[in-house]
Amino acid sequence: MIKTLKGEHHCGRDYSNRHATSTYPSNKFQAKVRDDLGCSILGIVNETRRLFMLDISQKKAARTKQKALEALRDNDMEQYHRLWDYVATVKNSNPNSHISLQIDWRNVEERATFQQIYYGLDSRIKTLETCFGKLLPKHETALANLERADPQEGDKLTAVGWFKRLPPKLWSRTHFSTACRSDTCVNNMSELWNNYTLKARGEPIITMLEWMRRRLMQRLVTKRGGMLKHGGTLCPNIYEKLEKLKIRARNCVAVYEGNGNLEVDGYGRTNVVNLEMKTCTCGHFQLSGIPCVHVVACIQSRKLKFEEYVDAWYYREAYLRVYNFTIGPVPSKQFWVDSKMQYLNLLLVKKQPSRPKKQRKKGPEEPTY
Repeated sequence: MIKTLKGEHHCGRDYSNRHATSTYPSNKFQAKVRDDLGCSILGIVNETRRLFMLDISQKKAARTKQKALEALRDNDMEQYHRLWDYVATVKNSNPNSHISLQIDWRNVEERATFQQIYYGLDSRIKTLETCFGKLLPKHETALANLERADPQEGDKLTAVGWFKRLPPKLWSRTHFSTACRSDTCVNNMSELWNNYTLKARGEPIITMLEWMRRRLMQRLVTKRGGMLKHGGTLCPNIYEKLEKLKIRARNCVAVYEGNGNLEVDGYGRTNVVNLEMKTCTCGHFQLSGIPCVHVVACIQSRKLKFEEYVDAWYYREAYLRVYNFTIGPVPSKQFWVDSKMQYLNLLLVKKQPSRPKKQRKKGPEEPTY
């Protein structure tokens, strides 16, 4: 029964409520945590104040995030129990995938112990390795210059000594395969993937695999859709590289000698280009499949089309063929295939003191920046 009702009031809003627990906001933040596993505790504090007009401590925000994670994922043991069913479901949705489990039966009477998993979502992409010619004089000259700059002194390991311990095909472009059509001499692709999966690396196994699968599924659709909007013959970044090379080619002079051979004077040296064989004495044309500055000068002087001298791997059609497959969706655990396989035990890993590290340990010769 209401005795008195005051329709207007001028008191300030109170954001404190000691009866508010972390259970209610954890249910509301499940979508946020699912989209961003690395969301910050301070972000949850600010979001709670904005949405619910409630101030919570950082400890309560941490409990909120933990409860949201527990609601989104089963614990580690339960996920390993359903690992066989998950693998069967992924293979059912993606017939071309190759997924293998390595398990250990030793010293286990009832269940096997999980060891590792090979997770290949599509096996239609092949790799090619062939032999090729090398520009050895430049390679040996560079090593000789480096040895003069850093001479051997006693047992000290010099830069040349360190390089000679490694196969040249790992670090020297003169030994790269021309079949790959790539002149990349850094490990950025692996480092990019390691950084890309950093947020999900500490999650339970199925949660981690699902995080990677969904991101790759979305990336394939995004890349394919972006290239479909492009109307050129070559990929957009190849056109950008050619435009920059056209500016540099202004300092080169090409002289036609017949039979497809041209002499190109520029940047303090003379190079020989054969447009019919698609070769240049600098080696960059054969290695990358993209016309170098000398070839660009020749194409401009002969008034030819640049698209005819770019390797087929850089064509728009080739790009679309690479992304012309999809990764099938995987339903929630209630709809997984029953594999009838035995449950697996969790891999026993001794927990080390202090906070677990997510980044790999770098070698003594790697930079730490």
